[in-house]
Amino acid sequence: MATDPASMNATAHGLLSATLHEYGLDSLGTWAWNRFKETGSVDLVMLEMQQQPVYRQRFAARLALQDKGFSMTEAEQIGYETQMRQYMQAAGMPPDFYDSPSDFEHLIAAGISPTEVSQRVNDAYLRVAQAPQSVRDAMAEYYGPGSDGALAAFALDSERAAPAVMRAIGASEAGGYLAQQNITIDRTVAERLATAQGNQTAAIQAAAQQMGKLEAAGTFSARPGEEVANEETGLAATFEGDAAASREILREAQTRQAEVAGHERFGSDTSGLGTGQRH
Repeated sequence: MATDPASMNATAHGLLSATLHEYGLDSLGTWAWNRFKETGSVDLVMLEMQQQPVYRQRFAARLALQDKGFSMTEAEQIGYETQMRQYMQAAGMPPDFYDSPSDFEHLIAAGISPTEVSQRVNDAYLRVAQAPQSVRDAMAEYYGPGSDGALAAFALDSERAAPAVMRAIGASEAGGYLAQQNITIDRTVAERLATAQGNQTAAIQAAAQQMGKLEAAGTFSARPGEEVANEETGLAATFEGDAAASREILREAQTRQAEVAGHERFGSDTSGLGTGQRH
């Protein structure tokens, strides 16, 4: 039974139109239909379409993977982009961030999986975006990002492995939480301290608070003729667990406590003497 040419044409036209619309390539509609009328083959049109500049721009990520010997269909790239946008919107990233296919090209070409992108969004971007201003300031000072858009770009930078991003964030937390205690450190020290704490927020914050207590107690403040522990020793003790540094800090803290106790006793005795004289 012969197939009705008009029916065939309608089916081919519908298939081409639907596919191009799904790909975001409606602008190729006229070209695709003319090529089908010339060749009579939808498959050939779809193959030739991949050489069109607009297609190569739209699916540059897929083609880059293909050049590296990996396979990704158009539908898979579109699915990747959709999933990534959902992650980013859920995290409250800037609405105009990663809003076009070209934005995803480097992530896809670098082989960064949706799972890793999700980790970077939730563990990296949100960790700083929701952190105190002191941490955000430290991040800007050490690594550059200032706005949420810049922070998002840093967290998703395909040239940085996820562990490197997390180390940077840990360092920013070390610098930021210590700044809250009026203790200033540079990036090199911050990276060292954060690494010692496994780049874990709670551990970094706890160590910084301990440093703040030592600072407030005058542990690092020398009186005339005194030699006291310096802040570097305190950081080695509180962040890095250095045994020698911990012993030095403990001795200094005990000295300060003894001084305070002595002053309190002296004040009490003076008060008592005054009372006795009045009787």
